[in-house]
Amino acid sequence: MGKLGLAAVLGHGSIRGSVGTLPGFPHPSVWATVLAVLDGNRVGVQIVGSTDLGWIAGSRETVRYLASHADPADATVCRAAAAQVTCQTVFARLAYLESGQVLGDPAGAVLVHVYLDGMGYNMVNAMLVVLGLAAATGPPPNTRYAGTTLASQAAHGLGWIVPR
Repeated sequence: MGKLGLAAVLGHGSIRGSVGTLPGFPHPSVWATVLAVLDGNRVGVQIVGSTDLGWIAGSRETVRYLASHADPADATVCRAAAAQVTCQTVFARLAYLESGQVLGDPAGAVLVHVYLDGMGYNMVNAMLVVLGLAAATGPPPNTRYAGTTLASQAAHGLGWIVPR
């Protein structure tokens, strides 16, 4: 998907409206610059600042998206498309991170919701689900937005890549 195609998809009003306003949880409390897109599920970031204890400005982390997973049966196509959308959306930009109840995964990645804005309305994780590039997930105990992403997935039938 080229930049023009992606811009058309991301600018389409139904995508923004379909994710909707997320529930009234506190705004993301960590901000970071995205240094690398590792795949459709993970990005490398450098922490810029935080209002939470435990995050160190200047530290580098691998973060994994919560509430979405771009690894269906046809992992090559979906993961590549999800990685391209992620790259064109967040690479070299300031992103806002909100961690779940469980902070890390077995591979050492930090589990977070990634936002394009500090108010917590433009979630990259949910965008990938709405575009059909990732499946909605909500494994306990990280279920804060499971209802939102699962509802978006159901409303859109998973989009154009993930099988219906």
